[in-house]
Amino acid sequence: MSLGGTAIKVASSRRAGYRQYILTVTAMIVLAIETATRDGSVALARDGVVLASARGDGTRPHATRLPGDALALLAPHGLTLADVALFAVCLGPGAFTGLRVGIATAQGLAFATARPIVGISALDALGVAALEGRDASEVAGVWMDAGRGEVFAARYVVAQDEAFGVRSMGAPVSAPPADVASSWAEDDRQVSHWIGDGVLRYREQAAAGEIIAPTPLLAPLVARLGTMAAAAGHAGVPHALRPIYVRPPDVELARERKARR
Repeated sequence: MSLGGTAIKVASSRRAGYRQYILTVTAMIVLAIETATRDGSVALARDGVVLASARGDGTRPHATRLPGDALALLAPHGLTLADVALFAVCLGPGAFTGLRVGIATAQGLAFATARPIVGISALDALGVAALEGRDASEVAGVWMDAGRGEVFAARYVVAQDEAFGVRSMGAPVSAPPADVASSWAEDDRQVSHWIGDGVLRYREQAAAGEIIAPTPLLAPLVARLGTMAAAAGHAGVPHALRPIYVRPPDVELARERKARR
């Protein structure tokens, strides 16, 4: 069983005519994988506190780096794969191939160890990072570089009744940054804090507000939010995970263009 994200093992033995119960409390060890970005990242956390993290080598395909990059975080902390209680993986948005590699790797590890898994949106993670410790009047604008001159975009507000403490102001979109900025400008609540590599690339398109730089590494955020999600009962079986694409994969877009010719 678990209590507050900490696993509790209960064993019993009978001595001198009475039953003795032995409770062993172990930490919630979370291994997180993120392949939504070109570099990707991995992180290790205990009870929501990040112990280690690493940015990947973007010059090499994700498939050649995983699961090695993630497993390499365990040994320096005296841990093995058997000590991991939960796997957390970034569901996207991001490049189709990268997301599939990351999710498949996390699913494989969860299957092999019979551990639960939880998926986290990269946009949600950055929204939490931007609004952590801020008051209810603040609005976070998240832009992730989507390639092809577009950004994956979403806005967030503080919402203490939500599991992560933030709420999205609408469905995420993929569009040119100027179009996103124009659409958001029509809203009464303006962005107060901008975050994401898309903001850094297209900062001239962003409206007034503070730009949070550098963009935080995603895997540590995924590990922290994964711990929170699991404590709220949202962890599950590996095959239930679904990627967050926001826009169709490039191969589908190419097929549509060919069909219109």
